[in-house]
Amino acid sequence: MLKTVARSMNRTLWRGVLAWILFGFGTGSQFELAIAGQIECVQDTPVQDTPNVLTCDHRVPHKSTVPANKDELVELFVRERVKDSGKEPPKVVLMIHGLSVPVLAGFELRTDHYDWALWLAQAGGFDVFMLDFQGSVRSPRPMMDDPCNVNPAQRSILIPNPLSDPFQCPSQTEASYPFQLINSKSDWDELDTVVDYIRNLRGVDKVALVSWSQGSFRVGPYAIQHPDKVESVLFFAPIFNPGGRASKAGTRFDSPAALPVSSPPAQFGFPMNLTTRTALMNSWGIELGCEGQREEGIQDFVWSSIMDNDTIGRNWGPVLPDASVEGVMRVRNPFLWGWTEPSAGRCPCSSSTASSTSKYQQLRSLFRPSTTTFRAVISCRSKSSARDTSWSGKSSAGCCIIFPRSGSSTAQSKGSPTVASLSTRRGISSRSRSMVSPNPKG
Repeated sequence: MLKTVARSMNRTLWRGVLAWILFGFGTGSQFELAIAGQIECVQDTPVQDTPNVLTCDHRVPHKSTVPANKDELVELFVRERVKDSGKEPPKVVLMIHGLSVPVLAGFELRTDHYDWALWLAQAGGFDVFMLDFQGSVRSPRPMMDDPCNVNPAQRSILIPNPLSDPFQCPSQTEASYPFQLINSKSDWDELDTVVDYIRNLRGVDKVALVSWSQGSFRVGPYAIQHPDKVESVLFFAPIFNPGGRASKAGTRFDSPAALPVSSPPAQFGFPMNLTTRTALMNSWGIELGCEGQREEGIQDFVWSSIMDNDTIGRNWGPVLPDASVEGVMRVRNPFLWGWTEPSAGRCPCSSSTASSTSKYQQLRSLFRPSTTTFRAVISCRSKSSARDTSWSGKSSAGCCIIFPRSGSSTAQSKGSPTVASLSTRRGISSRSRSMVSPNPKG
């Protein structure tokens, strides 16, 4: 199965007959749609005697539950990186992006050793998949191609490009689609479709999940709802609010409000926000706390990678002196719930520790926090010394690298996924670039 794909260079695989049957004679289940995907594979050029790695782009059929295009048949973008070795990989991994930075710019930054997905495929031999949810770059972005659907408070960023004047939009104070775009359930549904697609494609029962930043709102509750499909969960720089928006009372993960949400208008009355290059660089710069934490010039490569993946956003925004366009990040506006202390406490997971020695504190359980902020053990390194400290959400003392250790703090229950958490300030030292992508925002 995998070996067949691994030997298929520069070809397109269509499951056309099944897709025609499903789409031509009614709508199948999400699982039936998931096995009708399109796959395009190319082989990477070997570098420094490293094994060949296939890059396969999948278009996964999905019946949308995003209110803006509800019940439409869409194709979710999924990229796969896998070693062309003729051997079955030891594990299948699915990587999940955060709020703003799309999945390829986050996990597949193609410069030097910042390509985390490639590193996992080459060094670990894993079969690595990456998903763009709807509203993010290569998957459908309903309502987001209309500049009049930008947060009205940010509309001036698009004047005069692409909006010629402030009165071009029907309303000066409201978006044309006056609602937020995606929500927790729509993302959980898309994640479930892709997990089922991968399980069927690769013949595995469970998938290992990796999330970055706000991706924790997707994979955390998903692991609770589908422990039979999740082998393990790794949270990188996770966002977690123990007292955040809860699910509807009396339910496990139902929405606490009617969808889509539009109130308060200043928060939910539009489907997308914008991030300019200046805003991204400033948010990164203020969090630099260690010497050598950011490799010179990498911020420009991050921005260009984001722009390369958005054919519309890269043509919006400020016009530079050389007549080129700086571009903007188009960020989907979410309504999220369900990732709180009560719900996370139901996770059938065992949490890993940062170290098996007394030198390191035990990693606090992300699922049963004892305070209102999540704390984790990190290692702060300088040229002359290394020390350990405890880090709390908003009050880091300029520490920048985390070194995860293997081990488990509790006996894992049978059939339950394991979970590990990597917490760090958003800029990552060049010393750790083989581990993680250095992007500042999730």
